[in-house]
Amino acid sequence: MGFYSAKCEGCSHPLLCLQATGDINAWMIQAVAITPDGSLLKGEYDGYGSLHSPSGAEFSDAVGHTTTVWHRACWEAAGKPDDYRGESAYAEDQGWFFADGAHDMPEPTR
Repeated sequence: MGFYSAKCEGCSHPLLCLQATGDINAWMIQAVAITPDGSLLKGEYDGYGSLHSPSGAEFSDAVGHTTTVWHRACWEAAGKPDDYRGESAYAEDQGWFFADGAHDMPEPTR
């Protein structure tokens, strides 16, 4: 699979991989995905559909592909909702092919 991303339910910006971020939006790599059965998957987005948790677990194809996704900061600012809302919208720029500054946004707070 090539580059892929979905839009965050909170801010509508895509999940980004580390290589696509700068100082202002580096927080957009941390993600939460909610599966149709209500499981919460948390980790760093790799740009190819997978999340990698700090413990070393990899959740392949966790982004898009039927999950509801959030940037972790947006999820926390929204009160950590755990409800499945359907598949999040596909990010047309694939979280990679966008103009400088297009996703420059300070990290939301509670």
